Amino acid sequence: PVNIHEILDHCLGLAAASYGAHLVIRRQYDPSLPLVNGHRDLLIQSFINIIKNASEATDKNAELIIKTSYSRGRRLSLAASDGGSHVPVQVDIIDNGPGIPEDIRNHIFDPFVSGRSGGSGLGLTMVASVVADHGGMIEVDTTPGGTVFRMNFPVAEEGQTAAKSKSHKAAAKQKEAAK
Repeated sequence: PVNIHEILDHCLGLAAASYGAHLVIRRQYDPSLPLVNGHRDLLIQSFINIIKNASEATDKNAELIIKTSYSRGRRLSLAASDGGSHVPVQVDIIDNGPGIPEDIRNHIFDPFVSGRSGGSGLGLTMVASVVADHGGMIEVDTTPGGTVFRMNFPVAEEGQTAAKSKSHKAAAKQKEAAK
């Protein structure tokens, strides 16, 4: 299990020391946020991707708000879903940039779609994949005054965590034995 706040703080530290030095960063963290089952490095890579995109899309008056919340009853459902996914942990990354161009808004999570000249168009595809692999969901709201990337994740469950930990240890032992 991982602490989302620690991961976000790590990402914001990297941003402040390099590409995001011009950003005014505000944290609005929910202190009751529980742990999430997750791969720390993949979550770091995903959050950095969104933060870097925001940094590149904004000017010298850029503001970035990182907001977390926990809502025990939050469920999101898809049309084909049977009861929805319980995803009570929410992370919002909010910028005050120009927004995502209208012609690509509905396709930003598709491969090779980029709002930047020279962009590969793979960053947000990777982010969506990582969030989905963590049992979560991602959505975006954008206007000419800014963009909100909203990610929802399930909470780490004690039994599930122990089972995953044992599974990872067993896999590591098998890899070591194969050498």
